[in-house]
Amino acid sequence: MSLKLFHVLFIFFAAIAALAFGVWGLMTESANAENQLRVLGGISTVSGVALAAYGIWFACVKSKKLIT
Repeated sequence: MSLKLFHVLFIFFAAIAALAFGVWGLMTESANAENQLRVLGGISTVSGVALAAYGIWFACVKSKKLIT
C-alpha cells in the first residue's frame, strides 16, 4: 500500500468518524450537559466536512503533483 493511498484512506475514515460523532452529538437527548454535546457535535460535524473537502482536494489536485 502506498503512502498516498494510506493518506486518502486515513482521511476518509477520520471524516466518517467525525461526522458520525457529530450526528450523535447533535441528535442525542441527554438531560446532562446537553449544550456541551450539541457544541461538540457541531464542531465535529464541521471538522468532518472539512476533512472530506480536504480528502477530495488531496485525491484530485495534490496527489497529481506527487511522485509515485
